[in-house]
This record gives sequence, C-alpha cells and structure tokens, in this order.
Amino acid sequence: MSNKPDKEAKAAYHIKQKRNVAPEFNAYTRTGQRWLDFGSDNLYPQGTVKLLNSATHNAIINTKAAMAYGTGPVFDPADEQLRAALDAACGGDCEPFLRRVLRDIVVHNGFAIRVRYSADFVGVAQLEYVDFKTVRVESPTNQADLVPKMCFLSPDWAQITPNTYSSGGASASHEPLFNPKLRHVHPDNATGEPTQILYGIVPSDLTDFYPAPDYLGVINWALTEIEIGNYHYKNVSNCFKPDMIITMPDTMAEPEKEDFVRKLTEQYSGTDNAGGMIVLFAPTTQSATGSEGILYPQITAMPNSANADMWLITLDHAIQQIITGHRLTSPAIAGLSGAGGLGGNASEIATAFDYFYNTVVKDYARRMNDLMWPVLSFMGFNKPIRFGSPIAFTPTDVVDVLETPNPPM
Repeated sequence: MSNKPDKEAKAAYHIKQKRNVAPEFNAYTRTGQRWLDFGSDNLYPQGTVKLLNSATHNAIINTKAAMAYGTGPVFDPADEQLRAALDAACGGDCEPFLRRVLRDIVVHNGFAIRVRYSADFVGVAQLEYVDFKTVRVESPTNQADLVPKMCFLSPDWAQITPNTYSSGGASASHEPLFNPKLRHVHPDNATGEPTQILYGIVPSDLTDFYPAPDYLGVINWALTEIEIGNYHYKNVSNCFKPDMIITMPDTMAEPEKEDFVRKLTEQYSGTDNAGGMIVLFAPTTQSATGSEGILYPQITAMPNSANADMWLITLDHAIQQIITGHRLTSPAIAGLSGAGGLGGNASEIATAFDYFYNTVVKDYARRMNDLMWPVLSFMGFNKPIRFGSPIAFTPTDVVDVLETPNPPM
C-alpha cells in the first residue's frame, strides 16, 4: 500500500485573526542595549493602557483616580507660599498636574516628571508632566554600582530597535535621572537651565527598576471582557452573518488559493473571528476513494447561537473577577450594576464607599507623596501634600438618587 498522501484530499485554509495578548512583565537587556526593556516586548505600559478598553476596568480606574484626588490639594494658611511656588512651577495651577500624576499611579504604579532647575540652580523653575509610557531607564549594567543614572524617552517605543536610538520617524532621547547633587551637569544642555527626570515607581517583586500595577490579577479578565465585546461588535458589523465553510473547486495553484482566501477575507469578514470562515478546496471530479467532487463553490453556515449562554456566563464571571481584583467593595461605587449595586441597601453602599476609600484609594496619595518627596523637599516642603477627602455617600443621598424619577423629556 502506498504511503503517499492523496493528492485529491481537501486542503483547509483557516482564516487566522490577530488577538489581544496579555502584557508580560519581565525586564531584561539585550547585548549592547543601553536601556532596560519594560516587559517582554518593551511595551508593557502601553499594554496596561490598552486594558482601559475594558468597560468595567476603566470605570474602576476612573473611580479610583477621582477618589484619590478628592476635592484637590489642601494647604494650611502657613503653607500658602509653598502652594504659590508649586502653582508657578506647574504653569500657574498645580491641580491638573497633580491629577495626572495621581492617575498614572493608579494605572501604572508610577509616574515621570521633568524637573527644570532655575538659572542659578538653587530652585525649581518648572515641573513638567511626562507620559509614563515614554520612559525607559538605563540598563543598570552600564554603571559600576548597578544604579541607573540616565533614562531614555521616546513617543513610540514600538519603532525603536534594540541597538539604535531611532527608527523611521521615531527616536529616543536621553536625560539624567533626578539627582540634585548633579543639577549643574547635563550632557546635552546649552541653555544653562538643566533638566532631570524624576522617575517615581513602586518597585515590583520582579524588578527594582519598573513598577507593576496593583491589579495584576485583573489583566486576563479585562482582556476577556475586551474580547467578548469585540466579538459581539464584529458580529454586529458583519450583520450577524454566521461563520462559514466555503468549499471551492480545486482548480487553482497554491499561490492563487492563498490570494483568493486573502481577498475573500478582506471583502467579507471582520478583523476578528466573528463572521469568519474556513475555506476548503475539493476535487472537481469523484476521486478513486469515492469522495464526492464539486463543480461550483459550496457555502456551509456554522450557526453559533448555541454559544450565547457561554458568552454571557463568561462575561459575568470576568466582570466579577475584575471587581474582586480591584478590591472594589461595592460595584455601585464605580457606577456598576451587580450584587450590592444601586439596587442594594443604601447604608451598605455608604459604608462600602468609606471602607474602599480608607483601605484602597487613600494609599495612592501616600505613594505620590513618597515618590515626589525628593523634589518637594528640594522645593522647601516640610510636609506631604494633603488631598481633601472625596464627598462621601450618605444613606439619605443614595435613597434620594434611587427614588428621584427621571426628568420629563
């Protein structure tokens, strides 16, 4: 018996789609590379930002950031001069600056600030917010004491190659990390007003040089919610067309088959699996083994309505895991429905709000002060910046919201 494959057997071409991939947290340095990669693809913070496409995760992040900021920075009358100095350094108003810094701590567990010294080097002339995603620290192996002294900045790290500073339209510049003792020195400065980058992070268990968000357990569940939403969106955009198997007469050469599948994909399916298809090529005549031949394309629909319950169960489970991972004591705090939500007991919601603020959210302001303290102390601060507590729910407030009818249209 011959072991040769049957040339008339059907060849299957499955339409593969790109998928969201969970950011992998590890830091390493390639040979000759001057910066330390942030994640396996050097795009970890970009990946955490993409997680905000999860409706539940984004709602909780926004709630945490708003609660952490509360009513804004509060200064004692004796500290008004320091408030004025901070306002001046932040372009006239420190509140937008502090709000962005606090949000980066909530999202990334770190932030970046450009400190511009005064011309006489004795004070701070300007504090500039720096997008945390754009910063990478120098590889510690480049220093004898294994402590990075520089950082690299690029608006598009996806385009930067390991051993070069630029690729295409993207480039990476370098600036010294914050160190007041070296404020008179700047390798690229010609203006007499040197700048340094304060890269404030909460070190992770995996590396001392980059932070990990405190919602690590949420990442896969946020991606699950994103994928489920994307699947349903693609179903809608494809007008709920079913997945299909298209069987074609096997009269094309292999390159022609691949080109045909590519064009069919572009014209019919979305970018993801919803409304996707599998293309088969069958012989045009009956084979010696008795398999049936075809003379024209055949389309077989694969109904997927049986999966509807599975999607809903998985989505509910993902939402619950996101809430758990964020330690959200009541979904109502973030405007989410669910057990203990807006239909729950008003007194319980108010209690959950206070508990969530004091056990989870309040710590973000402490982290900001700890990490900003090198700059704040240099500016003359002798106490941390205090943020006013957010306006808390009361049982009466919640009942009023629940019982107040919607205004007439």
